[in-house]
Amino acid sequence: MPKLTLYQLHAIAGGRLRLATLGPRDGEWSGLGRVCTDSRRLQPGEVFWALQGPVHDGGTFVESAFARGASGVVAAKDVQPWPGCWALQVDDGREALYQLARWHRDQFHGRLIMVGGVAGTATTRRLIATVLGSRFAGTCFPQRNHRLDSAALGMLGLEPTHDFAVTGLNLSAPGDAVSLVAECGPAIGVITNVTRARAANTHSSVLHDAAVQLLTHLPQDGHAVLCGDDPGIRAAAEHCTVPITWVGESSNCDLIATRVLSTEGRLSCVVDGQTFHVACWGRHQLTSVLCAIGVGRAFGLSMQQIAVALEGFDSPPPHFDAISVAETAPSAAIAAPIAAPAIIKFQPLSPGRGVIARRVRPKANPFLRFDPAHRFAMGRAA
Repeated sequence: MPKLTLYQLHAIAGGRLRLATLGPRDGEWSGLGRVCTDSRRLQPGEVFWALQGPVHDGGTFVESAFARGASGVVAAKDVQPWPGCWALQVDDGREALYQLARWHRDQFHGRLIMVGGVAGTATTRRLIATVLGSRFAGTCFPQRNHRLDSAALGMLGLEPTHDFAVTGLNLSAPGDAVSLVAECGPAIGVITNVTRARAANTHSSVLHDAAVQLLTHLPQDGHAVLCGDDPGIRAAAEHCTVPITWVGESSNCDLIATRVLSTEGRLSCVVDGQTFHVACWGRHQLTSVLCAIGVGRAFGLSMQQIAVALEGFDSPPPHFDAISVAETAPSAAIAAPIAAPAIIKFQPLSPGRGVIARRVRPKANPFLRFDPAHRFAMGRAA
């Protein structure tokens, strides 16, 4: 985030500032480190922001934060700072955090891209950042936002000199989509999917309403990049008043993918005569790739420039599902639907026996520690 001073923080958040008897070397003009709301993850030099949660009160961990090297503390109570440190007492720690986030958002004059969806939004954000990062300066926030707290912390990472920032909105998680979108102020809205099997436990109206909130809060000079293959997104887009780039495989899309091929961690397709090769595991990543192409076009990049940028995309290892095949009753075969490539672990079967497939959690399965390419080959061979 921009290098703020303690004096500026005090002016933005208000409250009562206390310096230790042996205070910071530069007093109120001392620079601030990164803001952290979890004392367990705090690094030396960071600012501990104590928030009141449903279970714990962050104010009870200020001493632990100082012990871990916090340069200062913001809390809704009177705190005696340790030597060389400071403490800012505010009326409401959460509201003070939002005020600081709004200040950072106001300093940012680039375009903020908000990616919403039920699944695949992390890959979409990284793909967009890869495309735009090839020509512009910007940042990509790793988390999806479904609470104002996470959105506020994300906005603290905005840099005034950046041309873009990519953040996320979890459409299927509980949260106030209206407030999230209003606080973040996206210029470009991207929705990857709302009609997915993973959203079976989420009421369709919740997804629809969240998507509508994102699309209707875009500014007049904004833009939307939407998956045209998803009927739920088509319905939500009826409320959108900004230009839309539809992406998908349907004939009524603006960017249509043809000759799609996914093999051994490589996804290829042709869009408007341009061939794209992206290091993605699985055909289900096609929408993410198309959304990144759509955002790149909204920034004025040519298809060739986007293709070159996507060639350099560094895909993380996939989240494989493991299927154990064990001895069971005759002719009992169960197929489990999975999104990611499967790894099949065989156990000896007696003659005449069938198989049963069950899921194994990756963290509890040492079989999943092999190289991703090796695991894919084993699953394909099986």
